[in-house]
Amino acid sequence: MWWTEPWNTAPVDVTGNWNIWQPVAMIAISVAFAIVSIAYMLGVFFSLDGLKKWAKAEFYQALASTVLVVFLLLMMDIMLNQGFQTMIGGMNPYRKAYSYIDGVLVSLHAIYKNVYLVNFPLEFLTTFSFYFNAAGLDFAPFELILSPLVEQLHFQAHVVAIATITAASQKALIHLFYNTGFSLFIPAGVLLRIFPWTRGAGGLLIALGIGLAIVYPIMFTYVALMSENPSEVQNKASQLGNSIGGFNFSDYGACATDFEAATDVATHRALSPELRNASAWILGWVSGVWLKIFFYPMFVLIVTFTFIRTIAPLLGADITEIGQGILKIL
Repeated sequence: MWWTEPWNTAPVDVTGNWNIWQPVAMIAISVAFAIVSIAYMLGVFFSLDGLKKWAKAEFYQALASTVLVVFLLLMMDIMLNQGFQTMIGGMNPYRKAYSYIDGVLVSLHAIYKNVYLVNFPLEFLTTFSFYFNAAGLDFAPFELILSPLVEQLHFQAHVVAIATITAASQKALIHLFYNTGFSLFIPAGVLLRIFPWTRGAGGLLIALGIGLAIVYPIMFTYVALMSENPSEVQNKASQLGNSIGGFNFSDYGACATDFEAATDVATHRALSPELRNASAWILGWVSGVWLKIFFYPMFVLIVTFTFIRTIAPLLGADITEIGQGILKIL
């Protein structure tokens, strides 16, 4: 098995997949050489120069496919023996990618939880009002003080919710690449690469497999180095949540009388340096969270697909032709 499965389910059995595909790939190569040999003999027997030229060209393609299969088998052997992890300093790239996304998710969850803990009593106090029977007026003494802070907390919670959905989607994307790269794209590409009619599609699948299963997670290793420690975000979020503690909602019913305690929360604790500093730090982190969940992953995808586009023609894939064919089918 190559990587330890990060989601506590059965790991992808790369060894098992390739124990099945290795003989199939070898048989396909043998069939390709047999077809080339028969075609060349028929060309010689019937004096068909075009067929002989085609057979010679396919012979070189069969040799290239053989070299490619041998290279992939050697690459798999290196990875199965953890040689690749040793080359990058003992770091499992998939574990690093999951660690980065999980760190962002843990930070987002901590912020959302503590923003909710702070905003709930503050928003309640903004609606806390006195009714004067004689004048027929409602008086909300804390609304003017707390409304700006409540709106700021609303903004933070909104951004955190969207960011959490985006980060979770990226985690699912990594999981998809993890399960399909070596078990689907590369084996299928090796088979399709053997035959002339499917050579382009095979080369593209191999390039996709290598890019998605190797290049994509490795790039997250470098992204993770630019990210702060999630515990720092949790500490700031905890400071925010602890700034308004001990507020008892049972004291504030239809006939609430503990106006002094409410005033303490609405003025002293809501405007305390601890809350303001923690909220300002979190607001700055939330403003830059798009770098972590959008820009950095987008950069990783761009590098990955640039690699795929570069290596695909070397494997016999014509991306332009394949794209045009897909568009015609659509």
